[in-house]
Parts: sequence; C-alpha cells; structure tokens
Amino acid sequence: MNEKAISRREFLSVGTNVAVASLFLGHEVIAADTENSLPVTIFCRQLWDGDGKRIQDAAITIKGEYIVAVGSRKDLAANKNCQFIELACATILPGFIDMHVHLSNEPWFGQKLLVNGITSVRDTGNNAVEIIKLRQKQENGDWPGPRIFTYGPLLDAIPPFWPHIGVGFAKEEDVKPVIDDLVNMGVDGFKTYSKAPPWLVKSIVEYAHKKDKQVTCHLVQTTATEALNFNIGCIEHIVSLKNDLVEAEKGWVLDKDSSKISKLIKLFLKKKSYLTPTLAVMEAMQHWWGLRFNQFPGYNEYPPYLRNWLKQVLAAPRNSDNWDSSQIANACQAFRNQQVIAGLFYSAGIPLLAGSDSPCVPVGAGFHYELELLAQSGIPNDYVLKMATRFGAQYLKIDHKVGMLKPGMVADIVAVDGDPLEDIRATRKVQALWIEGKAVDLAQLRFDAEAACKQAPARYPYDTPPFGIPKSKK
Repeated sequence: MNEKAISRREFLSVGTNVAVASLFLGHEVIAADTENSLPVTIFCRQLWDGDGKRIQDAAITIKGEYIVAVGSRKDLAANKNCQFIELACATILPGFIDMHVHLSNEPWFGQKLLVNGITSVRDTGNNAVEIIKLRQKQENGDWPGPRIFTYGPLLDAIPPFWPHIGVGFAKEEDVKPVIDDLVNMGVDGFKTYSKAPPWLVKSIVEYAHKKDKQVTCHLVQTTATEALNFNIGCIEHIVSLKNDLVEAEKGWVLDKDSSKISKLIKLFLKKKSYLTPTLAVMEAMQHWWGLRFNQFPGYNEYPPYLRNWLKQVLAAPRNSDNWDSSQIANACQAFRNQQVIAGLFYSAGIPLLAGSDSPCVPVGAGFHYELELLAQSGIPNDYVLKMATRFGAQYLKIDHKVGMLKPGMVADIVAVDGDPLEDIRATRKVQALWIEGKAVDLAQLRFDAEAACKQAPARYPYDTPPFGIPKSKK
C-alpha cells in the first residue's frame, strides 16, 4: 500500500488527479497510484454507499488512497491479481464524520474517535494556535486521530464564556483583524458563541463570507431567526432554537403545528441553512448528568479528571440527584419534545448534521448514541447514516473526496458488524477501518486509549478546564 498521505491541499482541491484504467475484467475503475502494490478487495455482507444505494453480498476495491471499484462479490472476485479481505457479517459504509467536537491533543482522544469509525471531525471551538498544530501533527502521522477541520476559537462577547478557547469582542471594528489573522492561520470556518449579541454575529458572518468561510453558531443572546437573517450557514444544538420556539414560563412544551415552528422551518429552508441537533448532549443537559451519570456507555472509560470535572461542573449546579418524580418526568418530556423538533426538521427537508459535542458526551461512543437518538426522533436510518457521512462532507465542501463509496473517492471506509439500516445501534460495532486506503489497527488503538485513561490522574494538570486544548501547564 502507498503510505504517502494525501496533502491538505490535494484533499481540499476539486476533483481527483488519478488515471483511468480497466483493471477488473472490463469494469472501468480509477487507479490511485503507479506503484506495484496490489489492490485490496474487501468482501462484505452488504455495502451502503452514502448515496442511498445498498448492495448485498458486496465488494469494494481500493488501491493506494482511493476506491477503484464498488460492486458485487461476483463482479470483483474474478480479479486474481489482488489481495482479498473477508468480512462476512459486516456492513461497509463511508467513514463517519463527527460535525461537533472540541478536540484534546492527548492521544487517547483521537484513538477513541478512530476506534468508533470516525475518520473526519469538525472542531467547533478550540485554542486556535494549538488546534492548528494538532491538525498538522495528524496530517504528519504524529497524532493518532481523524482528519481535522477547525473552526478556530469560539467568537464571543467579553469576557468569553470559555476564556481558554474563546476570543471576546467589545466593538465591531475588532472583528476584521481577528478574522484576518485566523484565516491566515488556516482555519476552515468560524463559530460564534452563546454570549455573542446580534451585532457581533452579523459582523462575523458578513466578513467571514467575504473571506469565503462558513460560520456556525451556538445561540443564546441572539435568536435563530436573527442569525438566519444574517445568512448564517449552520446552527448548533436544538437548544439554540429555544428563544424562537419556547415560551419561558412553559419550558419545552410544544405544539407541532404551531406557527412558531412553521415560521422557523420556512426560514431555514429559505436560507438553505443546516442544523446540528446534538441530541446526546441535549439529553445530558436535560437530565442525564446526576440522575444517570454513570450509566451512559463510555463515561466509565473516561480519564478520572474528565469524569470528575463533568460531574462537578455540569451536574452539580442542577442538583438533579435530589429531583422528585415530577421533576424527572418534566425533564424527560422536555427532551422528547426536542426530539420532536428534530423529526419535524427532517420531515421539512432541512439538512441535518450528526455531531456529538464530545467530550461533554463520551468521545466516539457519544457519536453513536447521537445516531440512536436521531433514529428515535422519527428519522429513517438511511437518512441518519447520510447525516453521519455524506451530509457532513457536503457541508465541509469535501464531498468530491469523502462521504460516499464510489470509484475515485478517497478510501475512508468503516466496516460494522450487523446492519445499521435495520438497527442503527450496529454502527457501534466497528470491525475494521481504513483512512485514505490505509488499514487502522483498531485493537492496538483500543488498548492504548484504555491504558492512557486508566493511568490518568484524578485532577487535570493544567490551568484550564479539560475541554479543548490547554494553553499552559501548572
């Protein structure tokens, strides 16, 4: 196999610079390199290509970094000049794309993403200098993790909510120089944060668009209606819609036929904007932390310092350990209503993205739980899988490279045990993974991640919260 990684410039460029050849008995395929390494053909129970096509008793062939053929076992088994891999019970899918994370530069974080089949991530707020360094380390093979698209620091009011990963603004004229600096650093887009007032969101969106950069947002001080009218391209979290949909005194009590929901849906469609629901973290904020903190799969595998911090900072203020039955019932109903909104947005044709908000939910495992909650919201499994693959690639403008399994695409491939089109929980059972055509040693990554988390201290050894990349050691 060709071990040379695709450069960032090559990856983001439109089209694939590869040659056309007929290697498989007349099937037109795309050859990825000119070296003498043999192509690899993987046989599986079924293949889902990211575009809705489902092939039973399928096969996929990769050469170098690229997919060169997709079809049935019968078609692709005829070529003998090939290495063969048999995954008889597996479904093969495009590599998963987690569209909402806050990366740590510790190796275990990236390892947990990979073992869960995640090949690309959008970092939606981090230490700008360090996240660019981490992206370079990942591209050089010095940090075991997925491909990184960074939206730089959280752009917020003064003082920023998360000072160690945020930048605060007091006046409009400060926006342009900060955006210019971040563009020069190489960020892929921007994210406004919860304290940002309407004037700040508007200024950031307008100037970022002049720089051909996308903007997403976590909203509190600005409404979703305002942000959409500023032409923002994406909104993070169902909770960002609260000011537009919910009367404060009623909480998340919804009428699915209400004019408020209809009006907001029409505006999303008009602006062609995306929504990243992040239902897993919404449920956590609603009632998981405290009530069922240790029952969420993956929390017990976290480093002690992160588990303790989440419990203290995010659960204790809610005093949910002492809730009575009515409080618990209200919290559960509120979350179910948030799921109703996600289902209504799907039905209306608003493009949705799959994002976990790790590490506020377990890294990697939280992404799969997000997919389960989306399916429970009335969204078909086929569409949920598109949210986890193709739609993320479309939003990031890399769908000419990844997000689907077609000849000429980069070979980001995940094999899961079972059929996620019938039971979405099958996505958790990652059996094999390839990134840019290179097989990933999942067993070693799992071992390394588990060992690192078990050996981690109970107290975080930095001057910042364990959320994002720290600026300094104590």
